[in-house]
Amino acid sequence: MTGGDSIHQAYLIEYPKSVMSDKIKFMTELLEERFDRKMLSHRAGRWAFDGRYARLLVENGYQVDCSVTPHVSWAESPGAPNGSGGTDYTSYPAHPYFMDLDRIDREGNSSLLEIPVSIVAESNGRTSWLRPNGENRDSMLAILDQALRERWPCVEFMLHSSELMAGGSPTFQTQRDIEALYHDLEMLFDKAAEQFRGRTLSEFHDELER
Repeated sequence: MTGGDSIHQAYLIEYPKSVMSDKIKFMTELLEERFDRKMLSHRAGRWAFDGRYARLLVENGYQVDCSVTPHVSWAESPGAPNGSGGTDYTSYPAHPYFMDLDRIDREGNSSLLEIPVSIVAESNGRTSWLRPNGENRDSMLAILDQALRERWPCVEFMLHSSELMAGGSPTFQTQRDIEALYHDLEMLFDKAAEQFRGRTLSEFHDELER
């Protein structure tokens, strides 16, 4: 697409719809063949999502997407050199909603449930994620408190599997970093277990649909 895709790493939404369709279909079929299981939930690479993408997920039988990062814009994160960057989610809902496929930043009647990552906008303009970075245990615990206080329907935690091994990510470089991560996760999950019930994304979808 760019003459140097491995360098520029264009977003999937910057490719023609036909290329997007081929990739989503290929990856879906590959995963279903390998795991002998229907693929039902999805998260876009580098958080890049649009209406075409949403429609393609529905066409391929997906029930849930979790690509939306409320209060966050990726427009300043470049993909293709002449592109407009990633998706701006600053106007998107922070709560789960069935998408309007014509305007994915609002609720509609489609079968695709969006479950945004749990992110809180702070008064200083920054954001707090329910995602460990080695320095945010207290803010993650505060998100759980806020969710309970405001009666959110759910919270969604995220972590890359590569972050669970030393050197697998820029965030957790050493074994000491990994041990600290596990300590934070134990505290977070112990607190969550007091008031929250675990659900897969598709299970949560089915509960809301009933």
